Amino acid sequence: MLNPFLNALFYSPNPSSKLRDIRRALSSNPAGYTILVPSAKVLEWSVDRDSSQPLRVLSATDEFIGSHIINSPAPMTVNPSRAVYLDTFNGRTLVLSDGCVYTFKGFKKSFKVRVVSEYMISPLNEMDPDTQFYVFEIDGSLVGTLMPSPEVSASIGPPYDSTTTNSKLSFPPALKNSSKSNEPRPPEDDSDFEDRPNFETVLESCPPVARQIMGPIDLVLENFDVSSAPSRDEAAKILKNSVDLVARVLQSADRSALMRSELFKSLSGEDLADMLHEFVECNVYEKLWNSIIPWNKEKDANISQSLSKMEHVDISQMGLPSASRSELIRLDSLANDAAVSLDKLSSSIGCEAKIADLLDTIDLLSSSRVNGSSDVSVNDDDKPKAADTPTVNGTVNADTLVGLMVLVLCRSQIPHPFSQLDYIRTFTYRNSSVGKIGYALMTYEAVLYHIEHEAHRLAALSDANLEVWKGAREATVEEEFENKLETLKQTFSDDEWRSIVMSRNQSGESALTIAARAGNLAALNVLLRVQLVTPDYLVSEKTADDTTVLMAAVESESRPVIERLLDLIGTLPEQQRLDYYKQTDRWLRNVGHYLFHAPWMIKRIGTMISWTSKDINGQTPLFTLYRCYDHPHYHEMVETGTDAYTKCTNTTDLLDHVDGRGNTLLHICKDVETMKRVLSFDTDVNWPNDKKLTPLMLFSKFSKIDQIMLLNKVETFDIERTDARGLTALEMSREVTTLNALDELFLTNRPEINGRVTSITRTAVAENEPFFVIKSWTPSDQSSATSVMRTYSDFMFLQKWLSYENPYSWIPIVNRPRKMKPLRQVIHALQLKFDMMIQLLLSHPTFSGHELLWEFLLIQDLSKAQCEQRSKRKLESNKEHYNSDVVVYSKADLDVIQFFFEHAEQETSGLCEAIGTLTKCATQYHNRFSELSQTMAILGGCLRDLSFYDEICGSRFEREYQLSAGVYDNGTINLATNLTNIRNSSRTVVSYLSRPLGLIKHLENQQEELKQCHSQLERLNNKNGWPMGMFEEKREQNIRNTKRKIYNLQAEIHRLGTDIKQFHVTAASELGPFYNWQETQLRHTIREFTITTIKANKERLQRLQRLKGQILE
Repeated sequence: MLNPFLNALFYSPNPSSKLRDIRRALSSNPAGYTILVPSAKVLEWSVDRDSSQPLRVLSATDEFIGSHIINSPAPMTVNPSRAVYLDTFNGRTLVLSDGCVYTFKGFKKSFKVRVVSEYMISPLNEMDPDTQFYVFEIDGSLVGTLMPSPEVSASIGPPYDSTTTNSKLSFPPALKNSSKSNEPRPPEDDSDFEDRPNFETVLESCPPVARQIMGPIDLVLENFDVSSAPSRDEAAKILKNSVDLVARVLQSADRSALMRSELFKSLSGEDLADMLHEFVECNVYEKLWNSIIPWNKEKDANISQSLSKMEHVDISQMGLPSASRSELIRLDSLANDAAVSLDKLSSSIGCEAKIADLLDTIDLLSSSRVNGSSDVSVNDDDKPKAADTPTVNGTVNADTLVGLMVLVLCRSQIPHPFSQLDYIRTFTYRNSSVGKIGYALMTYEAVLYHIEHEAHRLAALSDANLEVWKGAREATVEEEFENKLETLKQTFSDDEWRSIVMSRNQSGESALTIAARAGNLAALNVLLRVQLVTPDYLVSEKTADDTTVLMAAVESESRPVIERLLDLIGTLPEQQRLDYYKQTDRWLRNVGHYLFHAPWMIKRIGTMISWTSKDINGQTPLFTLYRCYDHPHYHEMVETGTDAYTKCTNTTDLLDHVDGRGNTLLHICKDVETMKRVLSFDTDVNWPNDKKLTPLMLFSKFSKIDQIMLLNKVETFDIERTDARGLTALEMSREVTTLNALDELFLTNRPEINGRVTSITRTAVAENEPFFVIKSWTPSDQSSATSVMRTYSDFMFLQKWLSYENPYSWIPIVNRPRKMKPLRQVIHALQLKFDMMIQLLLSHPTFSGHELLWEFLLIQDLSKAQCEQRSKRKLESNKEHYNSDVVVYSKADLDVIQFFFEHAEQETSGLCEAIGTLTKCATQYHNRFSELSQTMAILGGCLRDLSFYDEICGSRFEREYQLSAGVYDNGTINLATNLTNIRNSSRTVVSYLSRPLGLIKHLENQQEELKQCHSQLERLNNKNGWPMGMFEEKREQNIRNTKRKIYNLQAEIHRLGTDIKQFHVTAASELGPFYNWQETQLRHTIREFTITTIKANKERLQRLQRLKGQILE
């Protein structure tokens, strides 16, 4: 077997005595054990850190094997409401909870592994092919500490990540960076802050001290009051006094308990003081903040008013060093990100968090150089010099940084901008005038000063920008908008007017983009007449989310605007046009992804669209067109788009259009007309998406009967495919009409018996109980269709009472499985067993017309009590009939009958043995196919790490590989299961034939005993052997006893003769049809397997050919 653990467990050639004991126990009671199996990838690619042994070697040891076998059946769920304790074979204890297995008693280390899958295995060593074991596949091992194996080359594939498994079950307290914020504490100088815990973490490490001091500390915090503080200094003094009180409370705590905390002992006195200050300040933040706002009310109002007037200012108007437009656009995007970062300042609690937010904003703005700014360093003296102004990262000078920060504040619009600065300087325990903190606070202060006192020019430009944007959106007459631009040109300088016309709002939209998005042709024509707006400018213009002007126009659905832009773009060189149409926005969509807004464009530029380009959802432009179900011109749009794609790419392969979830165009077809178009090209009707849902399953789920019938006409169509949960299309459907249609498709492949087709079409599960749906109909009369739902107990009821009423007939037996969760693999096997049982009963000469059988197949509300009473009455009636016919067999008669049964038993046993050999081969064949699929999946994971993989392979290549490698083995499963069922039916007949042979043997013994009794009676009746008058009473008693025994023996012989006769007559009439049924069923099983295998391999061959074509391309 592929898995080293399972190979050692079942196939080790030299097992130890302990392993032999394990095998004997498993063989004697396979239903009583559950095997925890580490995945093959884990075992092959990991070593034990302690012993340095490869895990595949360690997995063959007795300790490892015994620790992974549970002495109980599998639980009903791997996510129980309460933890479940499980004992292993070697006496250790595991805990199952929330889909994970935890080691408990008896294990050297505490490990946690996750259950990744559940399935049944048939080992096929010395065990019966029908023997199955329940398996939990886990993502680690319960013995040994895993680490990546040095034998595995990193260039081939990723070694097993031991950090995700075998995690020790220890729960250390989380170390927080600050008490009220997750932001890191910023450095005071050029070096980073030391990593120290906060006060809460220290208390968590010492619970006795926490219980002792938290009451007094809470009292200090509740009594904290700065509402009457006359000044900032007084408020800061009150805060310091509260910190001192908390420090004294801490000093009063049990010092010996504190010193037992390693965390506390690692802190210096300065660290402890800073930690207490931060703790108190964060806990009284609301009171401190409310006290600081009134002192800065007027200043905050002035700055906020100035910011509101400058809200629409453009980055080109900030007085930055001259830079290209592309560089300004990049900085504008950077400013938007910085505004988001600065917005956190208003919601941050405590000085440490506010300082971190401010430093993050300045770091972000300082990360790019503007116009060749020279690198500088931080000046740790009193104040930075103008010539060598310090920066956080040393890449942007102070003038540039102030200009960018002004833009950031205009866009963030944080409340109380000056109070934020005042709060930090008043209540921080750090030196706020030196280092990075000092530089950040001084920069922020300079920006606020500039906004408050020098914002008039920017406010005027902001108003002008807003006026141009409004005109671009709302102007209806060209002259109106043109006059507005002319007025602005006379009001401002040429450079300022240029910046106004080309200005962008916070979304990165210029006036040109705004006009295009609004579908305003008048404003667009005016802007295009302006010398600044050239074709090259049009091509380079993008919004903050990289939307081009043409994309914005297409979204407006204004045909005149789109045609005006297309005419202008048409003046560009061909390659530049192609590159423009390929440009993508933030969502990786090009203009083709928006063609559903203007499908008439397909005929004009369809051959220049990048039809195979995928957005972040993996959708191509053609895929997007197919998804627009509600479009008024859907069919025309889809037809035109498909034609343009085939003409542009010279291909008929539609499998390039698979989205990120694995859906093809077939999965999303709106109706039959669209589906016919897709099927006329190269596609795959059984292509599964990421959830292994084929198009048929989706059509079944959403009750699209016409599409289902169209799919049925495709040669490779397969109705029995299963999804990731093991459900077929029939089991997903909920609408009655769709279910009936699918049932008919399923029954067309089923054998017809006596003019009627009856079969189990699907299963359902409710409250962990499987229900089997039996469909029966006459193909020539669709109105004759019936449907019933039966449980396992219903089938057992049928089996019991048919056998009770007909004791001389053989009946197929289905052994009751152990109580377990309804695993799909088990339910599928039961469905095949019960379906074969039904087919066998319908072909049975005794039961094919039995009223109980047809009531079971046709009537849903079956009265079991009435059926039982009827079977009892019929059995009594039959007994009277049997007993009325006295049969006496001679020795010669018995020899003939015995020869008949022995010959039948011998022939049937031979068939059973031959079918058993075939069953073993089929099961082994299925196991090899499953292992091949696992091996190819592992190989596929290795291929992703090849250095050239990304160059020649893409998502389409990877999916094609996975589908061609993932061999669909439903045919092998059905073959092995059906052969097992046929073999079991032969075993039933062999067991049935042994009963009359036993009766014949018993009859011969009874006849011999009867002869002896007659001889004894004759001797007793002869008085010559008895003395006269002596022991007469004893002789009479012996005569009576002998006569009584002769009577009982004659009655028993009569009963045995009757039974043998009925067995003889019944077997003679039933064995022939059984052999015919067995031959027919074998032929049908092999035929179905052959057809399924050929279809699957044809499908796989097509995928491999496509895969080869992609590699050659």
